[in-house]
Amino acid sequence: LLRDQLPVEECVTNVRRYLFMGGYLTREAFGLALFQRQDSWAWVKGQPVKRETVRGDIEFFKYSSLFDSKISAAFAERYERELQALTQAAAALPQIPAELLLRAFALFDSRNVLALQVLRQFSDRQIDPEIFLGVLETAKRLCHARREGHLIGTGMALASQERLAGLRERYPDAVGARVDGLSLLARKAEDVKEKVIKVDGKERAYLVTQAAEEDHGRDEVYVVDLKACTSGEPQVVGANREWSALAQLGPAIAVEPDPSGRLRVFAGGWQIAEYRGSNWCRADHQEMRRDFCHMARLTSVAEPVMLSLLSKLMLASDRHVGLSVLIEGEGSVLEHCHSKTMVSEAADAAVLQGTPLDRLSDESFLNAVAGDNSVIVSRKGMVLAYGAALAPREDTEVSLIEGTGSRHLHPQKITKETDAIAFVVSQDGPITIFVKGVPIQRYLL
Repeated sequence: LLRDQLPVEECVTNVRRYLFMGGYLTREAFGLALFQRQDSWAWVKGQPVKRETVRGDIEFFKYSSLFDSKISAAFAERYERELQALTQAAAALPQIPAELLLRAFALFDSRNVLALQVLRQFSDRQIDPEIFLGVLETAKRLCHARREGHLIGTGMALASQERLAGLRERYPDAVGARVDGLSLLARKAEDVKEKVIKVDGKERAYLVTQAAEEDHGRDEVYVVDLKACTSGEPQVVGANREWSALAQLGPAIAVEPDPSGRLRVFAGGWQIAEYRGSNWCRADHQEMRRDFCHMARLTSVAEPVMLSLLSKLMLASDRHVGLSVLIEGEGSVLEHCHSKTMVSEAADAAVLQGTPLDRLSDESFLNAVAGDNSVIVSRKGMVLAYGAALAPREDTEVSLIEGTGSRHLHPQKITKETDAIAFVVSQDGPITIFVKGVPIQRYLL
């Protein structure tokens, strides 16, 4: 760009745009050396002033070539990784027309690997890709729409004709008649929001299926009574319990009445992806559950306790509530606190006394420990203290996650000073796990 004699400001703008469009959403700072012909610039008394040439031709081309080779190598490495991931995801997909793939990439905002992974999940369940993408497009529009100033929340499950027939046979009173005049493949939220507000996705949901073969590309919409056709324990965790009936019905999309604009994508009873604040993320809850089960085995914490903690962390994330929980190891975390409220001594914490995490409801736990500072839990899952103001040593060095503050820094340092494990929920959603002063996992929910 500079060799084409574009202004420095335009060069920087174009480079940043390219990086962001290419998915380089790293939080780390990066340096960028810029050369424009053979001139450099200085800032004198608030005004840019051109200075004499400071580098000769040989040195300029030396640095310029080095910069080009480093950038090319970095891009090539990234593209190779992305190509491998795309190839693996695409290999498991049936033949899908190129225009549908391009539409999927656009709907997932160029998160191409995620788009292919979600498409595969729906295709494996005999969902027509065109129907799925049409419903997803409508859902994205609805999650940013309002009706009379109110946010819209609804749920849409997708099913093949065979699945629809099976549901009708098994739950004859649950599946209603076809909704006349309603298509969830509409391109405008205005076309459907007057009707979808009557179906919240928690007690009743829309069931969308492909129309008969002669009407290829069109949908049929039914209303399903979720209470009448779901049974058993929900597989989803955290705040997703409210969407468990929808998730068990089949592949589904839930539109949440969230000011940031939010929708969830389910398959196989689990959430597999999420759109929140105009960004897509691979919020694979089944994978998170496996991670926490593995962590339980490594730390000798009972698996039900660890899974219960995951549920509580996710509820806090969904409600934009900051939370910090430390599970003690052999060393005591209580000795590293300025102040704390011991559960055994707190009259207003009766719900926490003598009750392990896996027997505490998520609501009760969050209400009992509400406020700033940290919650300290034993390896047996007993809440020892809450409102704990951690006091790590000043000379403990860790690499702070950019954009975070003391809620993350203090637990991170404590895990370096002790053998505790820290789980920190940011108010904007992410869940971070610290071990030995290092963030070993960060779920961007």
